[in-house]
Amino acid sequence: MTTTFEVDISGRRAGHLIRANNGRIVYQPLPDFAADPEAPTLGQQFLDAPFAERVGSRVGGLPAFFVNLLPQGAYRTLLQDQHQPDDDLALLGILGADLPGALTVRPAATARAIDAPDPPPTAAPPQDALRIKASLAGMQPKFSMSRSDRGFTLLAEGLDGDWIVKLPGRLPRAPEVEQATMTWARAAGLVVPETELVPLSRLEGIPPQPDPADRLAFAIRRFDRPRPGHRIHQEDFAQVFDIRPEEVVSLNPPKNTNRSHLAQARLIAALCPEDFDAYLRWLIFVVLSGNSDAHHKNLSLWYPDGRRARLAPSYDLLSQIVWPQFTASLELHILGSYAFEAVDTTRLLALCRKAGHHREEAPIRALVAEIRDAWASVQADLPLRAAERAAIAAHLERSPLRG
Repeated sequence: MTTTFEVDISGRRAGHLIRANNGRIVYQPLPDFAADPEAPTLGQQFLDAPFAERVGSRVGGLPAFFVNLLPQGAYRTLLQDQHQPDDDLALLGILGADLPGALTVRPAATARAIDAPDPPPTAAPPQDALRIKASLAGMQPKFSMSRSDRGFTLLAEGLDGDWIVKLPGRLPRAPEVEQATMTWARAAGLVVPETELVPLSRLEGIPPQPDPADRLAFAIRRFDRPRPGHRIHQEDFAQVFDIRPEEVVSLNPPKNTNRSHLAQARLIAALCPEDFDAYLRWLIFVVLSGNSDAHHKNLSLWYPDGRRARLAPSYDLLSQIVWPQFTASLELHILGSYAFEAVDTTRLLALCRKAGHHREEAPIRALVAEIRDAWASVQADLPLRAAERAAIAAHLERSPLRG
């Protein structure tokens, strides 16, 4: 069993992931990379403590930054059934050529033997502590694929896939609703990658699906793969805040996990203040679209120049309000409230003020008006059924956010 893996960022060696003698997985940064002020940014936490080692919270578990690179839900189950990896590190190695952003992880030529400390035990949240509204990632298996005139192809080992394709899952019509939400977001001024609905019959290499001629998948172009051979690094906010995937949607999260939209706003204001208005537009859209799944893994930073963080394009936007089985509330609170109906202009102004990025009322109302006007202009052409369209319209009517 391979025990040492090399971690590269934009083609440069950053460190090693090592399976220690006690089974713990440790990330060891290379001193020359950690000390280089011109090195590409691996992640915000590594800028804060560049020489620190990171240890997984359990035997066989990766440190939080790296475990967030792994798929969750149905796709992870598929990979585990196919490859039978021994632990998280082995699974990361299987996927290491096509990870999010500019990271690659591959087996090292020479193994290292180390002893790792045992970190304080972290209790996994019980299954009934997970919000049903936030389990969507497990309902739609997703694949990194390459697009051609014939359709989309799952490449060997996922190399150079430039689109992410989500298959239908247990949630009815999720691809159509996501395409509708993303189209509305684009019309509302959010930066959104190219998206489309694709018949399953045009997908090559995926597991067999029932009724492939009559069902659709959702495809979105990868913003971290702008052209062949070029990768832009990214990290989601769970990685930024060092939160493990199972903690992202837990009702009983560990303390000090920054699980709020204020934490996001403060980070954007500090790292890339020129993107604060784009973040505010995203947040208002989350509220007005009835998105109950806007957690830290559904928002990212990216590094177009390799060093400086910017707010990444929007993805995983979904008007969950169309499904009555989901809780109609925010996943992350805004100044203590999860209720959509509690978010008004006054609360958003207070959020901006607490984030250190003051705004006037008029620009916020203008953003609201743009999003509402975009819905009015595109809603008739969206791939929504009458009941789905009516659910969104009723949600907009209830919202106190007005232009």
